[in-house]
Amino acid sequence: MSELDGLNQQNGVHSAAEDNPKGRRESRTRRLPDIETLSFEDAQAELDNVVATLEAGEIDLNHSLALYERGVALARHCQALLDSASLRVERLRAQGNESAQSDRSSAEAQALSDE
Repeated sequence: MSELDGLNQQNGVHSAAEDNPKGRRESRTRRLPDIETLSFEDAQAELDNVVATLEAGEIDLNHSLALYERGVALARHCQALLDSASLRVERLRAQGNESAQSDRSSAEAQALSDE
């Protein structure tokens, strides 16, 4: 089994040959999951596998380039997910600060009206 086969197997991908009862290989390409559908954790795990495969250096140039391209796409996807999470945290912080300021203003106004 090649490194990409192992990577595909880890991601739940199988070839058409596995579905063919005669065992003939109908397609040499395996379908990897769409990157956009991967969770951060799944994309990071696949990226780790891509890096390990490339570092091992036991695959041909064309396969290396294809794997490198997928790795770049996975890295971009992970960064986009991190950026989105960071933005959500910042928005929550801003809402929390606005709420705290509003509560403080209300408390100060109440204290002034009690005087």
